[in-house]
Amino acid sequence: MLFQLALLAYMVAIGFTLAGLAVSAYRLFVAKGLRFDEQPASVPQAILQTILLVIGGPVLISNWVMNAWLVDRRPGAVAAMGLAVSGFWSFCSGLMLLNIVVAM
Repeated sequence: MLFQLALLAYMVAIGFTLAGLAVSAYRLFVAKGLRFDEQPASVPQAILQTILLVIGGPVLISNWVMNAWLVDRRPGAVAAMGLAVSGFWSFCSGLMLLNIVVAM
């Protein structure tokens, strides 16, 4: 049981780290932040943006949730639900990455 919990925490950490790397790389190369409501200019840009949003979603959600909770003074339940979604999304990303690494 303890091994499964440690593995779960490890996958969440890997997924969140992968998301942070993706969002930071986007900010480094494009010099602006990645957003869910941004309209791409071309089809290749739309494909790349979709891939980056799928990978980097947990960091974007966490940033939005913490900003809404600390600055806008939204209820703590909103922050808890947003962080739960971000954590589950990180788990799925970490699981996907570990499956790819194990398959190699």
